[in-house]
Amino acid sequence: MGLPGKGSKRYNRPGTPAPNPRVQVIITPQWQPIDESREQHTMSDAFTHRERAMETGHRLDEELRFKATARRNKAFGLWAAGELGLEAAAADAYALALVEADLAPNGEDTLIARVLTDLTAKGVDMTEGRLRIKLERLLAEAEAAVRGA
Repeated sequence: MGLPGKGSKRYNRPGTPAPNPRVQVIITPQWQPIDESREQHTMSDAFTHRERAMETGHRLDEELRFKATARRNKAFGLWAAGELGLEAAAADAYALALVEADLAPNGEDTLIARVLTDLTAKGVDMTEGRLRIKLERLLAEAEAAVRGA
């Protein structure tokens, strides 16, 4: 018997090179062992995560909408106070009262009715349609301000 690769029948098969005794071959597995401590993800987990993300997004949208509406109502109150000729402290109190009035059921209708009543009592020529247009414009400005902040 000779050295491996040197005339040995075992290593001199046709088509196979003789091994080099200086080369060391390391074989690593292609698979990873299962880690029992790791959480196994299933399809229902994916739906649960998606549901939570949607709920969080909806909650954030509602918070932004509430903040924008409150900001719009305050701006609307300050504008209406200016039309009524109220001074700074009275204008702030009037605007705060309108913010609180919008929290009642049918808030926007209550808000418009109150401002329309106050303006017509003061002799200002105003219609419900013009007040609704003013509210829409102020809401667009308030949403831009809230989303930008």
